[in-house]
Parts: sequence; C-alpha cells; structure tokens
Amino acid sequence: LLNQVQTIKINNNRISGTIPSEIGLLSHVEDIEISSNLIMGSIPSEIGQLNKMRKLSLSNNYQITGSIPSEVGRLSQVENLSLYSNKLSESIPSEIGLLKKMKELHLNWNKISGSIPTEIGLLNQINYLSLRRNIIEGSIPSEIGLLNQLSNLDLSRNKLSGSIPLEIAFLDDITELKVHGNIKLFGSIPNDICKIEAIIKADQNKVDCECCVCC
Repeated sequence: LLNQVQTIKINNNRISGTIPSEIGLLSHVEDIEISSNLIMGSIPSEIGQLNKMRKLSLSNNYQITGSIPSEVGRLSQVENLSLYSNKLSESIPSEIGLLKKMKELHLNWNKISGSIPTEIGLLNQINYLSLRRNIIEGSIPSEIGLLNQLSNLDLSRNKLSGSIPLEIAFLDDITELKVHGNIKLFGSIPNDICKIEAIIKADQNKVDCECCVCC
C-alpha cells in the first residue's frame, strides 16, 4: 500500500531521526512535507527515485546535514523545493538545472558553499529563488538574466564577489532583488530595473544603485 501514497504531510511535530533510504520506494508520491521537526542526517540519494514528486519541503529542521544530492536532478516534476533553515553544506549541484518545472527554490539559511552554478539559468519557470544566508562564493552568473519569470531573487548575506551582471536588467518581472551583505560585490544595479519599481537592497557604499532602499 505504501507505494500508492501520494501525499505525506507531517509538519510541526517533534519527529526525530533520519530520513530512511526506503523513501525512494514511494513511487507515486507527489507531495512530501516534513518541515519544522527534529530530522537530522543527510538527504538520501534515493529521493531521486520520486519522479512524480511536485513538492518537497524539509525546511526548519535545523539538523539536516551533508550536501544536496545530485539525484535531485531526476525530480523532473518538482515545482517547489524547500530546504531552508538546515545545515546543508557543499555546493549546489549542477543537476539543479534539470528541474525545468521548478517555480520556487528555497535554500536559504544553510551552510552551502561553492559558487552558483550557471545551470541555474535553465530554470525558466522559476519565480522565487532564495540563497540567503549561506557561504556561497564567486560571481553572480550572467545566466540569472535568463530567468524571465523571476519575481523574487534573494542572494543576500553570502560571500559573493565581482561585479553585478548587466543581464539582471532582463528580469522584467522582478519585484524584490536583494544582494546586500556580500562585502566583495561591486558594480551597478542597471537603471532599467529601477523603472519597474522593484524593491532593491544592496550595499550602497559598494554598489551604485539609484533606487536601492537600504544598506
């Protein structure tokens, strides 16, 4: 019977322990929400076997560790991936670019390092992307400008460096853009973004921005 389960919602409890590798046997599951519990350990690679899943939320467990398994790239139907407020580390796998139906990606408040993969530009349906409060380094990839449905982009409080790509001006639907708290980031926020009345936050002592509201 378990292989017929479509939804698992056990948020806001005190469930502890690790995520069993047997989770990969739930071949019909579409929605897994285990947020705000006491789950620890790593995300098993078997999660990639859930090719019908549309939403995976493991946020606010605070003790989920290890890397984001590259097997997440096999979740071809996923639209919402929420892993925020944990202790995930290492880099974002390039396979994230295979998630062509992704609309929301929440990876904020972890310990993710490395750089933002250029494959992020393949998420052409995404409208919310948060990488806030990690230790991500390197530059903002110009491929960000390909995300023409993106409305909320939060890259704040990382270790990003280099100049802000001019391609950010292509984000016609952006309503919130946050890049503050990256002390090695410099350059200009394109004036074209100022014309669409987005809320923009940047360190104004390092970033030239005519319409920023803070820092």
